[in-house]
Amino acid sequence: MHEALHRVGFCLLDTVLSAEEFHPFCRSFGAVIDDTTVAVRDSLASRPRRYLSSPGPVPLHSDHPDARYVAWWCERQDHDNGASLLYDSCWLEADLKAEQIEALRALRLPCPDRYGVQPTHTELVLVNSCGRERFYFAPWHASALLRKSDTTGEERSALVHLIRVLERRQRERKLHAIRLEAGQVLIVDNHRILHGRNEISENSPRKLRRVWIEEHV
Repeated sequence: MHEALHRVGFCLLDTVLSAEEFHPFCRSFGAVIDDTTVAVRDSLASRPRRYLSSPGPVPLHSDHPDARYVAWWCERQDHDNGASLLYDSCWLEADLKAEQIEALRALRLPCPDRYGVQPTHTELVLVNSCGRERFYFAPWHASALLRKSDTTGEERSALVHLIRVLERRQRERKLHAIRLEAGQVLIVDNHRILHGRNEISENSPRKLRRVWIEEHV
């Protein structure tokens, strides 16, 4: 499992786990720093976490950069859809020009809120950390950056192109797609893999537990 994560950035556990077994499994990778239910809710309840609780498509994104790994345990799956869509940052060299990749190395995006606390710092979109590339991206923060007057032309071009590439891959389904069944677990390297999903029905029974894991040091 650990070797597969290092090699390809994600892993689907080949055994089914109970809800009680999920946390001990996650703790084998590091400290659990967040445990959240992912399910469709009514529009009023979904406002604070609209992508977690909305039936609409979830664009490809990273979670909080404090989480080295993100793991999902499936309680119930959608009847027709609900697959997790994964984008490997190793594809950036094929999807972007060299100068666009270099422009991303100079860009910083706000971190998402954590435990309801608004973000107070930013993270580089692409950085070499401890000998490996770390990729952090959230399209909603990128859109806000595009509206800023001090964003350079090179930065703007790189962001626009990246957003379009991700949207096209999701639209054309040129991604890893993993549809969890009840009891299955998917874990991804949050510093390498972006995740999202396509639209599901408003009355979808899909219900997952999502856990953020801080890496052992």
